[in-house]
Amino acid sequence: MKKNIDRRKFLKTASAVGAGAFVAPQFSIGQAGPSANSKVNIAMIGGGGIAHMAYGSLKNENIVAVCDVDSNSNTREGAQSFTDFRVMLDKMGKEIDGVCINTPDHTHFVATMDAMQRGLHVCTQKPLTHNIWQARVLREAAKKYKVITNMANQGHTYDGIRQMRELYEADILGQVKEIHCGIGGPTWDNRYFTKPAEMPMPKQEVPANLNWDLWVGPEKETPYSASYHTRKWRSFWQFGTGMLGDWFCHIGDGPVWILDLYDPTVIECVERKENAPGIITDSGLVRWEFPKRGDKDACTMYWHDGMTSNGGTKMEAPEGWSYGEEPFQKGSYWYGTKQDAYL
Repeated sequence: MKKNIDRRKFLKTASAVGAGAFVAPQFSIGQAGPSANSKVNIAMIGGGGIAHMAYGSLKNENIVAVCDVDSNSNTREGAQSFTDFRVMLDKMGKEIDGVCINTPDHTHFVATMDAMQRGLHVCTQKPLTHNIWQARVLREAAKKYKVITNMANQGHTYDGIRQMRELYEADILGQVKEIHCGIGGPTWDNRYFTKPAEMPMPKQEVPANLNWDLWVGPEKETPYSASYHTRKWRSFWQFGTGMLGDWFCHIGDGPVWILDLYDPTVIECVERKENAPGIITDSGLVRWEFPKRGDKDACTMYWHDGMTSNGGTKMEAPEGWSYGEEPFQKGSYWYGTKQDAYL
């Protein structure tokens, strides 16, 4: 291949045959449209919070537009500013190669679908959607519109997960019969979580910098509260997905990918510690059963959250564990026929 091949032309060809990738979340995509120095034109939907991780990976590309319902987060030098992503895509769709979506969970689906319907490649922060139906619909839409898609799961781009796979494929663990994944928390009343004394919460005045109607988006009309914006929306089922949705994408990524844990025959909510209606649970325990998969034996996987910090389920260390009796507050225990491991 000629070394100086135009990058965007190459990426467009790769896209046509289903190739291409995003990395944490760095785009490698392209289509027709003006772009200086063959760089890829990226539009950001959601310009604050987690978007700052995406900016770092996109430093060698063109950020041509930033859309955020909060005017404090929709400005960036050299990029056009928008409040409504639909307006942005209407006005600039032909200038955009790909979209990076960094909004709260409840708006991932609508923004991702709109971008794909316009033929734009898209990277959406984890968790991909707010419910399972949305995930299934987006999977079919990606096939229909023939675009490159990616869920931004930063941990999957690091060496650790590949080292985990190498450990398993070297047969250090033997057959893995059981996996326990988990994380402590939610830890209430910090910058990410809050537990209101009552639900629904008292209505507050909407800040001048925020378009609250667009923030709520596809959800039912909801009075504004500072407990929702900017980060504490994770505390509420209406907008977030609880610790399972927020963290299993990271901690369960290794077991699922390495052990092919994709088609369970049993899914059980074993226990959960509830809060007031609308607030995510203090703790929970979920069990999945997987049948034999090729040369991999049947396996049971558990998800623990809350754990001892909220008086909930406890993630037990394997018998004879050499790192002490207390369970780790984040990670996964692998029970192998040859050796157990904490990964």
